Amino acid sequence: MSANATELEQLERLFKAGTAAYQTGDYAKAQKLLFKLSQCSSQTYQAKANMGLVHIYMARRQWADAKTLCQKFSKSAKPSFQQWGQATLQKIEAHSNGFQALSVAKPTASINSGFQPLTPSSRPRADAEGDIHDESKSDLQNLSTNLFDKPASQSANQPANQPASPPAIQPGDPKTYEWPHAGRLDQGRRLGKMKRSPLWLAQAFGITTLFAISLYLGRIVAIESNKFLNLMHRFLPFRLLSGLSYIPENYRYLAPRIAVVLLVVAIASPWLWDLWLRFTASRQPFSIQKLRAISPEAATRLNSHCQQKQWPFPQLWKLPTDIPLIFSYGWLPRNARLVISEGLLSQLTADEIATLVSYEISHWQTGYWAFLSVQNLILQLFHQSYWVLSLWGNHQAKPVQWLIGVLASISYSLFWLLRLPGLWMSRVRTYYGDRAATESTGNPNALTRALAKLSFGLAERVSAQGYTPPLVESLALLLPTSTDLIRQSLYGHMPLNNLFVWDSLNPLRSWMSLSDTHPPLGDRLRLIMAYAHHWQLDLEVPLTAPPRREKALSQAEWAILIRQSLPFFGVACGLLTGLTLLLVGAVGAWGQWLVIAWMHRDTQLFWGCVLMGGGICSLLRINRFFPDLSFQMLASHTLPHWIEDPSLLPVNSLPAKFSGILIGRPGIANWLGQDLILKTTNHHLLKLHFFTAIGPFGNLISLQTKPSALIGNSVQVLGWFRRGNQPWIDIDQLRAASGNRLQAAHPIHALLISLIAILYALWLLGFGQLFEEVTNQLS
Repeated sequence: MSANATELEQLERLFKAGTAAYQTGDYAKAQKLLFKLSQCSSQTYQAKANMGLVHIYMARRQWADAKTLCQKFSKSAKPSFQQWGQATLQKIEAHSNGFQALSVAKPTASINSGFQPLTPSSRPRADAEGDIHDESKSDLQNLSTNLFDKPASQSANQPANQPASPPAIQPGDPKTYEWPHAGRLDQGRRLGKMKRSPLWLAQAFGITTLFAISLYLGRIVAIESNKFLNLMHRFLPFRLLSGLSYIPENYRYLAPRIAVVLLVVAIASPWLWDLWLRFTASRQPFSIQKLRAISPEAATRLNSHCQQKQWPFPQLWKLPTDIPLIFSYGWLPRNARLVISEGLLSQLTADEIATLVSYEISHWQTGYWAFLSVQNLILQLFHQSYWVLSLWGNHQAKPVQWLIGVLASISYSLFWLLRLPGLWMSRVRTYYGDRAATESTGNPNALTRALAKLSFGLAERVSAQGYTPPLVESLALLLPTSTDLIRQSLYGHMPLNNLFVWDSLNPLRSWMSLSDTHPPLGDRLRLIMAYAHHWQLDLEVPLTAPPRREKALSQAEWAILIRQSLPFFGVACGLLTGLTLLLVGAVGAWGQWLVIAWMHRDTQLFWGCVLMGGGICSLLRINRFFPDLSFQMLASHTLPHWIEDPSLLPVNSLPAKFSGILIGRPGIANWLGQDLILKTTNHHLLKLHFFTAIGPFGNLISLQTKPSALIGNSVQVLGWFRRGNQPWIDIDQLRAASGNRLQAAHPIHALLISLIAILYALWLLGFGQLFEEVTNQLS
């Protein structure tokens, strides 16, 4: 028997195995086998496999994927393929009519919340699904007899050198990218215990920091309120405000009152969230029956988990938006709310939805879930204020617009500040949620697909809308994953294991994520794939595990980390020096050595050391961090290589020059440069940072054109590429096609911060007093 005949027999067996798996309802196995067959060298069996995949997509309600393959058949040069493709497309259109939500014009109310309302969608009836399955099964059984009577030879009407139609799926095309759909366990299985100390530490840090920031802001409000009352009492002829008393400004008075307010908000948070989503997001009731029609496994797991724990069934809400979202809130399992968007239900498969539902359930018995629910409710207030003020202010006259812009920027700054206490907690909890979801479902591969699709889906909405939807930013701490701008544009053009290699292998990846809401996605997927490997399952994404280490970081890696975070290292050295001097002063006071005893009570000495250390180290880093640039340099074409290089860090400061369209939030909403994104000519999305000499707030008082004024225009960006968890470019110059050029001043800003810190430190260390004495003597 010839080698060619043997290969054809193997392909035929693979096709029959896929057909048999489909007929038994094991769609995941059938899809895996037929996808493998579609990558073979035989054009005939490629077409067979693609036809089989169409029927599997129809049975699994993946209408978009089914349409994509059918359109390839309908454009084929072979009449039989065209006829089959057109007929199948008609079936898909008939069954999917009303299934996929369609965008409609957004009313004003929806713009304020960042949602795009969708027309109510109805799912196919159970009998319709049965029709799909029966029709697909009969078609799939007849594939080899009706269309491929001679699998070993070319069609008589087709030249030998002409490739058969339809063309095989190309992994480089993101619209037809195929996940392997690797296997799963029949039921969940335990993986052992995890240390929960990081959870408790992050939770304690978050609660303490949130209370401290709230207390500090409360004192500022008290001080400013008292100043306002003083001003009114001084200038008003009548004491109209005499009934208002001054607010004590000491922390002892404010602390218990702020604690009570936070406690009341925590207790009422589930119902406050319900009202908030009703008026800002048009949330709708979502029954367990509707969830079961879309994802039977998700409904079953939710129901069984509540029965097992003796919890009341949670309230389900659906958001009418095509943004893929899933999150939950509450402070006890009995008042839990699970929120799912229409976009998530339509973009993920049934088993992927089940893994994300299990991920959310895993948080309901933890203290950090209540903390994040309360914190995010507070964040919604400031973020929505910023967004509404910005939209309204964009249509006002100049003086009013500037005042509204300042108020909107203050609201956003408070949102950014109050978001900090939850960052550590949000990052840590994801690993526990991933593990719990894997143990519950026994399906690590579906969880991998769900997290990646969710991250890429959020980025796709940014690209489609032209700016980051406000709700995506305000809810970031509650979502299972964050928006992955750059990798979404490379998704389908590079192997997934290359896309996530930095996340898996860079030894400083966790340090580079300290300011992010989620850890590197590739690091999470690597752990999930380790669970799949432990259960001897095929891997959805073959991610390379980092080498085993005796130490967390080597000496060379510590040196790189210090070079990367040199200003913070300087602050740490100054802090250590200041504490040492305080200790020496305490010893001197104990031994009554007056020469050094004074250092024990001199707090200015301590803060002078801290500022001096940070200022000097910031100054030392400037030249390395901002190398020279010029528009004469060649355009950058190595972005994919930068993304898959596991050794890059922000301190590498790669000179970059890109062209594209500047997108982001309009007008006032972008005065701080919080949502500047470059959509390059290759459709890559790159986050941009624009700093004036006094930082982002310089845009509020600057007379030059603001970067937000160039949104929607073709621009050239010159700057420094920084590789972190979320890559970005620090802008040096921004040049529009119209000739406008904006000069950023990030190096000058860094220099000013360094000099101010050093000069103020010198003043605190006694040079200020010496300067005053010399000035007095000269005068």
